[in-house]
Amino acid sequence: MTERDWIELPHGRLHYWKFGKGPELLLAFHGFGEDGHAFAGWAEALDKRWTVLAPDLPWHGQTLWEPPVWKRPDALHWIDKLTEKHPAQHFHCVGYSMGGRLALSLTPELSDRLTGVTLFAPDGLATRDMWVASRIPAWFRRGLIRIARPGGKWALRIAEKAYNLGIMSGFGLKYLRYHWTNEARRLRMMHTWAAMGHFPVRPAQIKLALRKGKIPLRLVLGEKDEFIKREEALRFTRNIEQAQCIIIPTDHRLISAETAVYF
Repeated sequence: MTERDWIELPHGRLHYWKFGKGPELLLAFHGFGEDGHAFAGWAEALDKRWTVLAPDLPWHGQTLWEPPVWKRPDALHWIDKLTEKHPAQHFHCVGYSMGGRLALSLTPELSDRLTGVTLFAPDGLATRDMWVASRIPAWFRRGLIRIARPGGKWALRIAEKAYNLGIMSGFGLKYLRYHWTNEARRLRMMHTWAAMGHFPVRPAQIKLALRKGKIPLRLVLGEKDEFIKREEALRFTRNIEQAQCIIIPTDHRLISAETAVYF
């Protein structure tokens, strides 16, 4: 069963998808460039046990968002509103790629409500090239949004120079080229990049919350994923007794009907 609805917010309108009608709640955050419908392939398999709520994050899907960035209080507010509208005190949180960063970053604040966390190739844990972007201050990121609107080749020239110097990988350069040459994709990328600065991944703090709350953690990685440094990501699960690591023979695209089996 697939449904869709909106939640009215002070700074916009959050669109979300609802799959299934089971007694347990699963809150799912999609990856960059997608929307909540990315989890539709799970609907049939999870229908009896789970109710899946998958919001379209700002600058994605049909969610309307007015401010130039979104922050932690905004995300926590949406979660409160979603779990009020679909009453549930506790829930399992799923995050894929960008959504994985969101799930990781918010785990300490949500730990009292989490029945589990499942991460599919999460950003922020061991992401290639992200260390370059993450060092740029938030105020400068917001300024870049203004000059990104008209585009221009300046960003690509900087990226190409970084690639030639060995600072940026070929994958990172290809990624930037794809998103920069289209205005809608360019602005989505810049707005999202500015927002992600408000969702830092602090491994020690997150691991403490997981251990203290005895929250089950499942980390799913693609064997051929160019975006995630696999061994570094796996190190995060050390000293977490309730952690499970799964490697599947695919690339970064991990959300499909087949991965519903992990629930």
